[in-house]
Order: sequence, then C-alpha cells, then structure tokens
Amino acid sequence: MANSDPQLFVSASLLHGNGVVLRPLRASDAQDLYETCQDAEIVEYTTIPVPYLMSHAADFIADPPKFTWAITLQEFGDRYCGSIELRLSAGDYPANLGYMTAP
Repeated sequence: MANSDPQLFVSASLLHGNGVVLRPLRASDAQDLYETCQDAEIVEYTTIPVPYLMSHAADFIADPPKFTWAITLQEFGDRYCGSIELRLSAGDYPANLGYMTAP
C-alpha cells in the first residue's frame, strides 16, 4: 500500500511520473516564466501583476510560495513548461491547486 502521508508529497523536492517532472524553480526558468506570463489567458485567469516584468519572474523564483514546483516534460529536457502550486488553508477548502502552463 502506498504511503498516504500528505507531508511526504508536499515536502518532496522532485516528483515525477509518466514523462512529467515537478522540480523546484530555478533562476534559469526566469525567461520562460516571463514569456508564459505574457499570454493573455494567463493574465485573465491568474492574479499576476500586469504588466508582468522580467523582475517579477526573478522575484517569484527567488521567493516562491512554499509548495511550488516547475513543471517540466522529459521530452523537452529540463526546460520550464509551467508551474504548479499547492495552497493549504484552514478555511472551508483545506487545499487548492493552482497551475499554469506555457503556451
């Protein structure tokens, strides 16, 4: 039986399966993150600053929310393809998941 302790998941620095790899954000992701945040749908459905500047990407990567990972695909090597964030709270919904993918 698989371990169902959620702390094992949220404390993992590298998660992978079926060709998808979730890893910590890196300074080298800044350009791809910046370009992702120029997409009109990302602007519409997220709370990113507008206009989104390269400095925003660098700041986000330097101090990301606690449970945030870069999404990469093995077929594209280690290149940033998006990001995913698990948000834990004590409200009506104990957790939610936010993500965005590069266009």
